[in-house]
Amino acid sequence: MFFDSSLHLEAWSKIYRVLHPDSSAAPDAALFCGPRNEVILQSIAPWLTEAERARYSEEKEQLYRTACQVNSEITHLVAGAEEFLEQLQRRGIPCILVSASIEKNINFFFEIFGLGRWLDRESVVFDDGTYEDKRQMYLEAARRLNTDIRDCLIIEDSPSAVS
Repeated sequence: MFFDSSLHLEAWSKIYRVLHPDSSAAPDAALFCGPRNEVILQSIAPWLTEAERARYSEEKEQLYRTACQVNSEITHLVAGAEEFLEQLQRRGIPCILVSASIEKNINFFFEIFGLGRWLDRESVVFDDGTYEDKRQMYLEAARRLNTDIRDCLIIEDSPSAVS
C-alpha cells in the first residue's frame, strides 16, 4: 500500500553486512521483497539456527520501522489508495489486508496510516509463522471473507509473491 522496497532493502542490507562481515558483494535485491523473513534468512545465512533467524528477523523489522519513520517523505499510502479503500467501503465490498509482514509491522502500519478507517485489524492475515507462502495467506484471507478465492481480486506489489 506504499512503496517501501527501498526501505526493506536498506534494512536487509544492514543485516546482510552483519551476517557477511568479510564480504564486499552486495546482496541480490530480488531476494528481499516478497518472501517471508524466514525464507530470506535461510537463503542468505543457511547456518543460522531457528532462534537466530527469529532474532535477525526481529532486528531487520525494527530497522525497517525506523527507516519508515526517518524517511517520512516516502512513508505514505500510494496515490489513490485512500480513495480506493473509501469506495470499497461505500459500496460494501469486503476487503482484507494480507501481508508478509510480522504483527509488529501490521500494528505500525495501522498506526501510521490510520488503516482502521477501512480495514478490520483483527481480520488481517500476516506472517505469524503458520503460512508456507503468500498463496496460503491469500487462501486464508478468502476463508476469512467467506468468499471463494476465484471471486477475489488480489492486489500485490511484489512479483515474487505471486509466482
